[in-house]
Amino acid sequence: MEKNGVRYFVVILCAISFSFSWLPSSVISQSQTRLIETMAGTGAPGFGGDGGPAMLAQFGTISALAVDSEGNLYVSDTSNHRIRRIDRSGIITTVAGTGTPGFNGDQRLATTAQLAAPTGITVDAVGNLYIADLGNHRIRRVDPSGIIITIAGNGVAGFSGDGGLALEASFNYPTDVVFDGLGTFYIADVGNYRVRRVDLNGIVTTVAGNGQRAFAGDGGPAPEASFKGVANLAITPTNDLLIVDRFSHRVRRIDQNGMITTLAGDGTFGYNGDGIPADQASMRLPQDVALDQAGNVYIADFANHRIRRVDSAGIITTLAGTGASGFSGDGGPADQASLNSPSAVAVDVAGNVYFADSFNYRIRVVRATGQ
Repeated sequence: MEKNGVRYFVVILCAISFSFSWLPSSVISQSQTRLIETMAGTGAPGFGGDGGPAMLAQFGTISALAVDSEGNLYVSDTSNHRIRRIDRSGIITTVAGTGTPGFNGDQRLATTAQLAAPTGITVDAVGNLYIADLGNHRIRRVDPSGIIITIAGNGVAGFSGDGGLALEASFNYPTDVVFDGLGTFYIADVGNYRVRRVDLNGIVTTVAGNGQRAFAGDGGPAPEASFKGVANLAITPTNDLLIVDRFSHRVRRIDQNGMITTLAGDGTFGYNGDGIPADQASMRLPQDVALDQAGNVYIADFANHRIRRVDSAGIITTLAGTGASGFSGDGGPADQASLNSPSAVAVDVAGNVYFADSFNYRIRVVRATGQ
């Protein structure tokens, strides 16, 4: 049953993928042209290339990206049931997962451990890699020596355990995990329509979501709010929590007082332009969110085939993509390139913006100005 459940959820992920600065970008590009290029992937779906140049690698469904402090890029290759790493010299390897979906225990080398459709990933300051092991209903950690353990989830799909140890709690297809500056981590518990928090003592609680599938609650306490589809998460420099509410076509924010509001998206499935307040902008199935060192927010606006940027004034622009589905533009301005359903985004300390160009089966990068 579990294997069938995992296979079903991978299909659902793919289905979701299909359905799932105050100046306009055109002005910005004239004075600050940011160029786009491919850094990984041949464009053919599959699995291949480990041990060689990332440009010659093949990927399946990519759900998340993360950059560590040394500039290595981690890739959640979900449909290949692996986490892969591209080092600074451009060589790709697998760091977790065997490629066979399942669960074969902890306290072993991560490259010998089975994962089941891993999704969200993050890397902490000392090099620990955290994985939302979606189909196993667990959060896993790989330490710098390569050993994997479970840090949250008993492996049984469901909702239970608030107020107790995270290891004894039930989650329902967790899709992401992020850390704040205090060592607390947050889990997108997608099947329970909640966001949960694990404190320094390993105790889990719900910080957002009442378990109902709806859009409600803005302006009130986050635990009383409803979500249509909790996807990926991000932490701002001030420790606010950003939540991609995918099927509400919004990115929502929980402040330090636990109040929830909408940061971006008016709830309409569409596109109504740039250079406007982000909460008045339409999006189509946003998939992921990331921040740069200055606190600018980047959104993978999946079905608009764009990477959007929200600046500190709350104005939204397009960083990459014309809005037309396709593949073009490498070596030129990012906002003149064609993308095909970007599904993940990450930013390094230099301001380079990496994204998974999902149905082009590539990872592309928009270089910071001057690089």
